[in-house]
Order: sequence, then structure tokens, then C-alpha cells
Amino acid sequence: MARSLDAGAFAQHYCSYESDDKARIGERKLINSLKDDEKFEDPHFKADGTSLYYDPLHPPKYGIPPDVVNWPRISEVGSIKGVIEPIPINEVHGGLVQGALRDRWFLSALGLLNTAEKVKRVLVSSECADKGIYTVKFFKSGRWRYVHVDDRIPCGRNGTPHFARSVDPSETWVMVVEKAYAKLHGCYEALGGGTLDEAMEDVTGRAIERIAMPSSSETLWNDLIDALAREGLVGVCRSVGPRRSGDPLTADYLEPDGLVNAHMYTVLEIKHCEADATVEYDYMEKHMVKLTTPWRFGKWKGRWCEGHALWNEYQPIAEQCGMKEKLELGEDGMPILREKDAHEFWMEWTDFVGAFDTLLVSREYEKDGSFMSYRGTWLPGSQDSGTGGPPTDGDWPQNPQYVFDVTEATRFCATLSQEDSRFHKPDPLGREDLFGIGFSIQHVKGGRRAAKFKAAEIVGGTRAFDAKRQVWAACWLEPGSYTLVPATQPPASVATPLVITMFSDKVLNFQNADDQMPDLAPEEEHDADLDAASASLAEKVSSSGEASSTFPEPLGSELQALWTQTAHLATFMKELKGDCDRLEELIAGLEGGDSKGGKK
Repeated sequence: MARSLDAGAFAQHYCSYESDDKARIGERKLINSLKDDEKFEDPHFKADGTSLYYDPLHPPKYGIPPDVVNWPRISEVGSIKGVIEPIPINEVHGGLVQGALRDRWFLSALGLLNTAEKVKRVLVSSECADKGIYTVKFFKSGRWRYVHVDDRIPCGRNGTPHFARSVDPSETWVMVVEKAYAKLHGCYEALGGGTLDEAMEDVTGRAIERIAMPSSSETLWNDLIDALAREGLVGVCRSVGPRRSGDPLTADYLEPDGLVNAHMYTVLEIKHCEADATVEYDYMEKHMVKLTTPWRFGKWKGRWCEGHALWNEYQPIAEQCGMKEKLELGEDGMPILREKDAHEFWMEWTDFVGAFDTLLVSREYEKDGSFMSYRGTWLPGSQDSGTGGPPTDGDWPQNPQYVFDVTEATRFCATLSQEDSRFHKPDPLGREDLFGIGFSIQHVKGGRRAAKFKAAEIVGGTRAFDAKRQVWAACWLEPGSYTLVPATQPPASVATPLVITMFSDKVLNFQNADDQMPDLAPEEEHDADLDAASASLAEKVSSSGEASSTFPEPLGSELQALWTQTAHLATFMKELKGDCDRLEELIAGLEGGDSKGGKK
């Protein structure tokens, strides 16, 4: 029998509370037994070499010898360099500093948490910081895992933190969250090397949609409107380009356009802007994108950058983008306009999609919608939870099937996960290669299992089988019954655990009451062979690795586009109302009869 993915290799390092409130109660219980002058000391993640490395006697080449590492407390004022008055979270994101650990992939995900409220989604509690304890949560194998950590931070002899920290030395959440993530996985060394997708999944608990950037796409624009309207996280990076020598955060590492390769930028806002024609300039209409960098380095130097002449030439666009900060005069004698936050900048849409090649999106779903997580197994020989392989395999229907009913049209997203080596394996040398995994979402009749793969009934799914920790797919679902069928490529020869998570804006009715497969009859089929269209699609989606889109636009996708356009229209109407209010004040002032009157 396959080992469940529910338990990690270091199960004593975390708790699976039902909610954030229960986690805070658990934190209180840990400190209730302490004396008045006593602080929490973590018994499972001690201030020594075992918390730094898998083998403290043989640290990695880049590792710091454990005997030269001190572990001062954040709550002991002055013991950590620069920490005078500890503040868990600043109201404004102050930026990140990486440190000696090779975990930029994880820190980039933290950098997307650009507001205090977003940070609090991860840092569940700092209420007892004076007692030396914090509580942090991460999403693993379909569940939130809560980690209690003490406030001892690995530092040099002079009190400088060895690993990640905020640019503002007194802001402590980055040090605490990194330590909790290290504890979850056994030690700090475990965080050396990973992917941004993994980190975002663990931090947000949502499917991470990795989208290849096209040269231009109105669909992508609407997609970003949707993600930002949902208060999701959106990051972009440029992974291609020559490697540069030297310090990665110095001018030598910058590209000619001012950006830095292989570093994540956060998308903060997008706007459709217009400027009427004037005597000097033509009418202009632009899609604009506002970004920032958590590294506080690498700002855009192209069109619409800070100080660019276009801001002065098209003042209405400058006003719509909030470019009101005036610095010294530029070479043209005009004032330089910039964002209030010196680390934020704007780009024109065409420059944006040309400058970056990868977009990562984490969406929030409606609170009244559905979230469901199942832990299952591909079990050889089983008729309802078997290892049927990809859609090209004749035994595909024997794979586990998760059947559900949709009563209202909804956006739907699902993820399929297999073993997370960092979380489930205590020994990095014992980690095995991953299967290629993927899934299909197929319309079925009467809440039954699918009897075979049918192209005409497929509404979504993964586009290929990837050997990754987690794969995702999103689609639009109309009312009806559907089955989600996870599979491996090649078919698993031994019992293999899996985790399915599903998100939607509307309530779904699931046939699976728990992790056990229900006894559902399959659809009636008189011909087991696939028709030509189904065979062709099965061949495409059963391929290994990333693939181009093979699914047609899902039925009802125009409704999803309308939803995003409505969100955009709501923002525009709010801005228009503000303009109308200011116009009324101006008219009243000119007439001299309104107490609110005056110059604009």
C-alpha cells in the first residue's frame, strides 16, 4: 500500500490545525507553561547545526560552519544587528535581502506579498512575539500546515543575519517565515534550490498558473484584470538571457533596459489610459502596467520610465497613473514625474509583454464557492482506483475518477500533486524521479464514471504529462456533471499516492464524500474504441513535457471574459465618478455659489 502524502518526513515540526484561530490557541498553550521571565525555546528545531544542515559535520560547500553561527533572539533588543525596535510587518513592503542561502526561488514568492494583509495570510500570529514565538502556515499536500518557531535567528559573531531579512532591519517577518519554512523541511539546507511555482503553491495554497508571455494578447490582458480583481498575486520574470558575472544586485548585472534576468517582478496594477489630442500631440490610448521589485533593484529604463518625456507630453495619462511626485528638472527643463514609491514603475503593455517571458498567477476564488481536497492512490489492479495510464491507454477509465455536479456556471481550477520530495523525504539522496502526471475534465451523464476518453465531452485538463510536483488546469464549466480523471505517464507499476485540489467560484456537489472512491457505475458504452477525434486529442494530451494548447476555448469562456471586462468597467466607473465630482466642484466654484467651490 502506498504511503499517504498527508504526513511529511518531519511531522513533529508542524501541526495540522483546522483554522488560523485554532493555531493561535495552540500557540497560547505552548507559552502558558512558561515562567514570566522565560521565553519559548523550540525543542524540535534547536539553535545548532542540526537545524542548519542535513549533516552538520559535512555542510555543503557554500555552508557556514555551525560553530561560528550564533543564534540571538529577535526579542532581545540589540542582539541582532540593526533590530532596535522589532516590527513584525511594516504597512509598506520594505523589500528583501537574500543572504547566504540559495533560496531566491522561495524569497521571490515572499516578495509577491506586497501588503501587510497579504503577509498576514502566511504569518498567522506574532501576538506573542515578546515571548519569543511566532506561528506561520504553508500549504502542503492539500492542507495548511502550521509551524510554531522561536525567534532565534542564525547570525554571525557581530549579529548580522546569515540568511534572508528585510531591507528595513527592524522588520522581522522575512527572517521568521524563512526559518519556519526551513523547519517544515528539516533544515535550512533543504531550501537550497527550487522553483518559484513550488514556493507560490506553498505560500498561497492556490493553483499557480504559469503562462508563457506572448508578443501581444488581449486575452492575457483580460486574464490579468481577472487575477488582480480577485486580489491574487501576479509575478513576471525574464528567465532567458546571458549570465552575467559579479554581484547579481549591482549595476554590472543590469540589462540595457534596466531589468534583471531571473528575478521576479510583482505586478501591482494595470490600467487602460487615454489622452485627448492637443495642439502639440495626437490622441493616445495605452494599456499600462505598474510593477515593483522586492529586491529594490532593476527598474525599467524604456518608454514611460521615471523621468521619460512622455509623462509630461501626455499629462492625462500621468494623472491616471498617479504620477504626481515631482523631482528636479530634467534635461528638457520639465519636472521629472515618478511614483511616490521610488521602487515602483510603469511600462507600456507592448513593452511589458516583450520584456518578460514568464507570468505566474495565483487567483483567489469567491468565498461562497467550493474548495475540496482529496488524497487518493493509483493502485494497480483496482477497477475504480487503478493505474490506467494516459488517455491513449485502453485502461484509462480505471484511473481514480472524481465526479461532481455543477449547478451554476463557474470558473473552475484544479491541481494534481504527487510526492513532494522536499517535504516527504528526509534524505535528499533518497529522492526518486517523479512520474509524468496529468488529468482530464470530461462531461459525463447522470454523475457516472467516464467509460472512455471522448474528445467531444472534454472541457479542460492538462495539455501534457509533466514530471513535476504539481500540475494545474483551469476552465469554465456550465451546469452539468463532470469527472476529473488523474493519470500517470507511464502507468504506475506500484501503488502511488496523489492529491487532488479543486477551486470554484460557485458551490459544487461532490460525489466523493471523503478520500475513498464511491461505488459509481460507468456510462454505458457499446464501442470501447476511441473515435478519430478522441484518438487524436488523446495522443496530444498524453505527450510528455510542456505542450502548446490543444483544447478549444471551453464552452462559456465568453462569460468569463465578460466577468473580467465588468471588473475593469467597475474600476473605470469609480474613476469617472471622481472626475465628475471634481468637475461639479469646479463649476460650483466658478458660479461662486457653493461652499465647496474653489479652484481645481
